[in-house]
Amino acid sequence: DYYILQVNFLPFIAALSSIIIFIGMALISNRYAATMLGGRHWRILLRTGYAGIILGLIHFGLKRYETWLTWLKNPHALPPMSLFLFIIGILVLILRVALAISLWRKHARQNRSLNH
Repeated sequence: DYYILQVNFLPFIAALSSIIIFIGMALISNRYAATMLGGRHWRILLRTGYAGIILGLIHFGLKRYETWLTWLKNPHALPPMSLFLFIIGILVLILRVALAISLWRKHARQNRSLNH
């Protein structure tokens, strides 16, 4: 009954999906799976971990949002640790996307220089 309530349903689905993604990643995080799938396909499947992190942050944010708002209305002490962790998670994702874009541009420049 707790998980079916409208307030808890989306955070529950986000957390469950995240856990399923991480279990799948754990199952293929070995040398045998990398060999059987091939390095390229294996890396692509492991990148689903970013979706797992995003879903985990959605779960975390939805469950703690009211706590954060309460603190923002009356910041009499340090912010909740969950807010720090959420912000760190967002920053990690932003930095990872920036790194991926940078590597993609570098690879594109190298390909253009080889083709000319």
